[in-house]
Amino acid sequence: NTALRELHLCSNRISFHSGRAFRDMFAANVTLQKLVLNGNDTFEDEAARMLLEALGETNRTLKHLCMSNCGLGDGTAVSIGDMLGRNTTLEVLDVGANEITASGVEFIMVGLLSNSTLLELSLSDNEIDNVGSITRALPNIQHLKDLDVSDNQVEFDDASELVTAMKHNRSITRLNIHFGSTVPFDALSDLEKVVAYYCRRNDVAWDALERDDEQDWAMTLAQVSGEPSLVYFYMVHRPALGSFVLK
Repeated sequence: NTALRELHLCSNRISFHSGRAFRDMFAANVTLQKLVLNGNDTFEDEAARMLLEALGETNRTLKHLCMSNCGLGDGTAVSIGDMLGRNTTLEVLDVGANEITASGVEFIMVGLLSNSTLLELSLSDNEIDNVGSITRALPNIQHLKDLDVSDNQVEFDDASELVTAMKHNRSITRLNIHFGSTVPFDALSDLEKVVAYYCRRNDVAWDALERDDEQDWAMTLAQVSGEPSLVYFYMVHRPALGSFVLK
């Protein structure tokens, strides 16, 4: 085939036996740019491993891969990390609504740090209860634009550390941290306002927002979030941060 650009095979109960077929297809295909496998909850780690191997070794055309709700766990996360370290074309990866844990995310972050093409990554609605590896990676992530870790079991302290790490990231313009079931609404709302500030900062020329004193930082934040006092949020909720400033 020399014409097919997109292939949607959602909710077809594709099993792990199909992994070899996908691997062989990717090895030979030079046109497919988008593959959507969402809802195949019998796909599992072994099939994903073979598919991702092809993306890392032979395929140089696929740009968009969706595998949400495919019964994937940390085995797939290991394969994703390996693939990201070698792939040079994939731009969008969605593995939401699976069973990936914090341990698996560590492998994904290692691969992401050596990748220069992935722009969007969704890890939403998995079994992630700790985003420490993402927090540590954020300052060194240089190309990713969109990161979704929402609907995971992340507590407030961990979420606030992730938001704080955004201070040192200059690429992400959309970060979804909606941990509605584990972070109180008011606290989550404040964290999301800080995230909005950093994402807007990354989306415009930073020189236009740069300020010399805390009062001006507060005024800048007020323009973004409508809440001038938010600059002191961490002093209330995270005393250990002390003189934290939004720069």
